[in-house]
Amino acid sequence: IKYNMTNINDAFNLIHFPNDMSDLIKAHNRLAFHELLIFSLSIKINKHKNLVGRKDLSNLNNDLIYKYISLLPYTLTSDQISCINDILKDFNECKKINRLIEGDVGSGKSIIAFLIALLLSEKKVQTVIMVPTEVLAIQHYNNIINLINLLNININVGLLTGSLKNNERNNIIKGIKNNDISIVIGTHACYSQDVVYNDLALIVIDEQHRFGVNQRKELENKGVNVNVISMSATPIPRTLSLLIYMGMDISRIVEKPSNRIPIKNAIIDPSKRLFAYQKIKEEILKGHKCYIICSSIEENEEYGSFMNTQNVYSYKKIIEDYFKNQKDLIKPIIKVLHGKINSNEKESIIYDFINGKIDILISTTVVEVGVDCKDATLILIEDAPRFGLATLHQLRGRVGRNDLQSYAIFVDTINSEESKNRLKVLKDSNDGFYIAEQDLKMRGPGDIFGVKQSGSIEFKVADIYNDTKLLKIASEYADYVINNDILEKNITFSTLKSQLDEYMKNGYTI
Repeated sequence: IKYNMTNINDAFNLIHFPNDMSDLIKAHNRLAFHELLIFSLSIKINKHKNLVGRKDLSNLNNDLIYKYISLLPYTLTSDQISCINDILKDFNECKKINRLIEGDVGSGKSIIAFLIALLLSEKKVQTVIMVPTEVLAIQHYNNIINLINLLNININVGLLTGSLKNNERNNIIKGIKNNDISIVIGTHACYSQDVVYNDLALIVIDEQHRFGVNQRKELENKGVNVNVISMSATPIPRTLSLLIYMGMDISRIVEKPSNRIPIKNAIIDPSKRLFAYQKIKEEILKGHKCYIICSSIEENEEYGSFMNTQNVYSYKKIIEDYFKNQKDLIKPIIKVLHGKINSNEKESIIYDFINGKIDILISTTVVEVGVDCKDATLILIEDAPRFGLATLHQLRGRVGRNDLQSYAIFVDTINSEESKNRLKVLKDSNDGFYIAEQDLKMRGPGDIFGVKQSGSIEFKVADIYNDTKLLKIASEYADYVINNDILEKNITFSTLKSQLDEYMKNGYTI
């Protein structure tokens, strides 16, 4: 393969002493390519080492999962069916699974994980579904229990979180060790040292970007030759997905359920809050439910009062006062939810909201993932510019999960040119993939999830947004190097760079 790039030694000289811009571009491209090639090889070599899966899972009863699908009270989309078929094919080809299911908010990823877990339980092996928050763990646990009851099958599911009481936790851990529990749903507690699995076959990591590589590896080490399915509702721009997920197979769910109506979006300044409250009132009168999202819990929270941000407790009083002054004497049930509330109370509040016993839930971003209230039709997000676009899009995904018209209102408390441009992206589109691309352009790759990812993608020369073409070339060349046995077998990452450097100096042309 020849790409007509300059020699690497010449590139080092030209990057420091270029004669003109052309020399600088050549040097940059060569050195950036070298970095991207090392990265590509490190991932692909590791992938090639782990291709063979468990033979005992290569003859799954595929008919059973389609029977389960036929009993669902709704029809899966073609993308969901295609995703299930991808996973079944991986198992039936005895391939060790390392697959990402990427789909926008509300596209129906969770049901896929549940169905695969139920299918594997027939083989008497265990599945872990690990999620980043207790709220989401509770939601998944309740949903899979409801699914098991609907399908009228006998499978034990355990909920494992850090806030369990000792006796509850001990019972769950005992059930996992004895294989009495087939499916475990939990948080980081799933890979605690005292948790011993009987026969762990599959790990499903929901909102995978919220877990570090070492955390995922700790859970994988709980079993032998464990299959991994990652799920993300935070769409990654194609520019980044090639880099971040190079070692994974990817299934994308683009199609939304056919009954979904596009959410109507509005950006308002603080002076228009009363109009938002009026809209909340209208939705409550229709029997619908509403969210209000605040950026802090209390006024004395660190930096909260200083930055004049809205907090859940003061906002609850504002909303209560608003409804007290209404002539029609509406008295909605209003509750507060945040991460510092104890587990049992949190679970009770979520349950009541989902089941229609709470009209307005005033919350922090703890509801960003996991709360699935079908009757929720409006979300008001205060201090919207304080959140990343990915977070705002996730929050917006708490509504529009039905066949009712839903609304998202973003309060722009900064009202700068930058905040207007960022929020306009949300106003103009409900497409998470488009929003992610715009987020990348405006904020750069280091902050794509709303938190600086320092150290997660570190290159000295390469720019993962502007060097996309080089990344594709590096990926292609990495395949060539691996397929032609140019590097020694079973190479470790620590020796990869030195061997690659030697390989380049020995006259191989790129």
